[in-house]
Amino acid sequence: FQFLKKLTGDSTKALIGSAGLWLGSYFINWADNLHQHLYGELLKWLYVYVMYLYFQGGRKQIGLLLTMLVIMILEVNISFEQPVYLGIATLGFSLVYKHGVFSRENILAFLAIWLGFGLHLYQNAIYFGSWKAAFDDMIHAFTFRSTGAETVGYIKEREYTWKNFPEIMFGWFNGMERFYVLPGWSLLTLWILLGRQLWNKQTHLVKLTIALFAASISWGFVMSQHAYVHAFTNKHFSVFVGLSLALLIPEYLQRLKTDWQSGKVGLRIFHIVLITYSAAMFVSQQVWEIWLRYGLFYPQFGT
Repeated sequence: FQFLKKLTGDSTKALIGSAGLWLGSYFINWADNLHQHLYGELLKWLYVYVMYLYFQGGRKQIGLLLTMLVIMILEVNISFEQPVYLGIATLGFSLVYKHGVFSRENILAFLAIWLGFGLHLYQNAIYFGSWKAAFDDMIHAFTFRSTGAETVGYIKEREYTWKNFPEIMFGWFNGMERFYVLPGWSLLTLWILLGRQLWNKQTHLVKLTIALFAASISWGFVMSQHAYVHAFTNKHFSVFVGLSLALLIPEYLQRLKTDWQSGKVGLRIFHIVLITYSAAMFVSQQVWEIWLRYGLFYPQFGT
């Protein structure tokens, strides 16, 4: 909430964006467990928040930069997913704030990733008893993720190919309804409907949102087979979704009022379909599945 409030400068918008995460399985499923996803997401949000404060403050507060680097090192020791996201997000923010590709932030983030990776390997070497065993474990995991072994039973082909990339994007947008309050297709529709309008009003925030979207899809390109078979990789869209809802929903409500008052049947039908679809997905995927079936009524209806 504080992060979105800082970006938008509006408590109402921040509350809308936050509620879109709080009321969905993205937050509820991980809020009370000890899985690494919980820590990874917490640190991811903290990194992006600190990074925004750092760039917005003119890159003068070195303490914020050091905090970013510490978080990056910690993230590598939790999972390899978040550092990819944060690396692309750092690159995106550097470009938005016009500091280029080879900015000190990008270089230091890159070095922090490798330092964290080295510490990760060192811990594995201690655990397995030797550096050779640690490298063997890492090579085995990489081979499993990148040679087709992980997607056996999921795709007909023996190996993952370029033609499967569109399936990842389709799967992500199709599966957002299970993670967030607003379905992915509805979110995409709102961006198509209101994107230009928002660009004209809040160009800087839209640029940051685009940078966060690029970070969100990066794992699908870096480790495609993992993204292909695991629905939970929708978590990477969380910051993008939160900021998108904060920006889009207030604008949409204004557009809805204007279009409805115009009396045009086509526009009214469009809004009725969009709202009905969004509400149906929210009720079936969040209210029923998360709040009731596997929540208040579990285990009576949760088997």
